[in-house]
Amino acid sequence: MTREPAIRLANPDDAAAFAAVVARGFAETRHFPMPSSALDEDEADIRVALERGAGLLASLEGQVVGCARFRFDPTESSGSSRPRLFFSRLCVVPEARRRGVARSMLSALEAEARAAGADGLAMTVRSQQPDNRPFWLRLGFVITGYSERYGIEDMVTHMERPILEGRPKAGVET
Repeated sequence: MTREPAIRLANPDDAAAFAAVVARGFAETRHFPMPSSALDEDEADIRVALERGAGLLASLEGQVVGCARFRFDPTESSGSSRPRLFFSRLCVVPEARRRGVARSMLSALEAEARAAGADGLAMTVRSQQPDNRPFWLRLGFVITGYSERYGIEDMVTHMERPILEGRPKAGVET
């Protein structure tokens, strides 16, 4: 029986579980000329990040299979006085992909944004991962620009999406 992913807010004590998901979720980037910097983070780094910001953990059948970090950042907003929720490090372990985990996390992020009065979501994705941009474009995000990293001019793709009315107001367990 397929169950919906359970999504909850992460806290600094979840750093080990978060680190394990990041290590498995970004592992395929190891073969890239410039692997994801997510692989350089350890449990202590993630603990500090969760102390400074916020995060989500996603579970299926009691196993943590996805994570994301987020913050509210008015500098990410395009011409609006309201902040946008900026998220990063959203990943799902390979064996849990294509089971709605990322979409459930996105719904939870959107619910957090809506509750805080934000007007949209923003993120960056690694341009060299071929499935990144098409996945997010299908979910209504638009490309707003590119930036350099590691000397590669368009290594990072910037994407945004307004909060869409009528979308499910998924809750986040606390």
